[in-house]
Amino acid sequence: MEKKLETADQKLFDRKLRGLLNRSIVEQLSGSPEQSLVSLTLGDSRYPRDYTFPTSDEGWTVTELSTDSQRMMRSSTMLAVDCEMVLCEDGTEALVKVCVVDRDLQVKINEYVNPYKTVADYRTEITGIDAESLEGVTRSLADIQKSMKKLLSDGTILVGHSLHNDLQVESFMDFFPYSLYWDMKFESQVPEAKMEKLYLHKIPNNVPKKEISRIIPGEVAIEIKSAKKAQGRYYTAYAVFNSAEEANQAFENIEGTEERDSSGLPQKLVTFQFGKGATASLYVRKMARDDLQCQVPSKKRVFQSEEKFSESKKLKTDQKPVKETTTANFNQVDDQLKEIERLKQELEQKDSQIVTQDKILAKREKKIDELKQELENLQKKLDKLKRKKEKKGSLIN
Repeated sequence: MEKKLETADQKLFDRKLRGLLNRSIVEQLSGSPEQSLVSLTLGDSRYPRDYTFPTSDEGWTVTELSTDSQRMMRSSTMLAVDCEMVLCEDGTEALVKVCVVDRDLQVKINEYVNPYKTVADYRTEITGIDAESLEGVTRSLADIQKSMKKLLSDGTILVGHSLHNDLQVESFMDFFPYSLYWDMKFESQVPEAKMEKLYLHKIPNNVPKKEISRIIPGEVAIEIKSAKKAQGRYYTAYAVFNSAEEANQAFENIEGTEERDSSGLPQKLVTFQFGKGATASLYVRKMARDDLQCQVPSKKRVFQSEEKFSESKKLKTDQKPVKETTTANFNQVDDQLKEIERLKQELEQKDSQIVTQDKILAKREKKIDELKQELENLQKKLDKLKRKKEKKGSLIN
């Protein structure tokens, strides 16, 4: 028994030590434009918070990273990763699909994953996946981990939207951060039509539409999703209002326990009675976070608790010089990209001018050839007239 414990402790220590060594190697890298972007990522104040994973826990894999830093600095290998998750009835989230493409947009992995759990919400409006999509799927998370491991080499740069959430959900091997990654952040406007809605989910199948209308205050239309009663014990719907302001006000007026869903969006757990005294509950959720009403909320799982959120704020404040330096570096890269784009446009314009000039020259050459031909014809006519005149003169003599 003691020997087994000693072996387990030794494995845990090995994973921790390997992780620290790998990070040390990565942090020394700089070289190509791709690696410069990686350096910017490593210098971001959010990096320690978002990309520090519990790799000592069971289920995580730490791979050994080569110490050949020169080869890593020359690496321009990039893989874009996207994962889709569903909400299970036990309250956890499970991976159901993984897609990986390289920088040439060649698909390397595009597979469904069996969560091996009962699914409560497929989040079809986000994932595009329903119960039928997973019928007959036998691939497991472990299978996907093996496939990913084959794709990764020293210096591989991973690209993704909120990539840390995907890696966290899947316990997706600690070799990801050691392979280097660039986490792409996108912000865009939420369509006004979406802001005029509240999302209702985990509605028990025995609750009729008219009961939902009674729970939601104000002038509202209830849109039952087509997946109603097709997936387990619950269904989902939208409460549609005349404006975003009315939707927000209705959310404030609803009595219930306010919390955050797995994407960090505000929602309320509403308990009510219906029919002949039966008790039920459902969730009423906003379409965007309160602090980002004008932006699209991330569709990935947010894993930081309120405590971590406070710590991240403090970290950003404490590391203001780092943030300012990172912002300056981003601005410099952005300026360089703009200059490249400007030069590219100038080159295209000059190429277009050259093509136009070539066409003009070709037309002029053609005109010259036509004039030459006309001159030759006129010369022939003159020669013919001259001969006639000479012949006529000889006859008179």
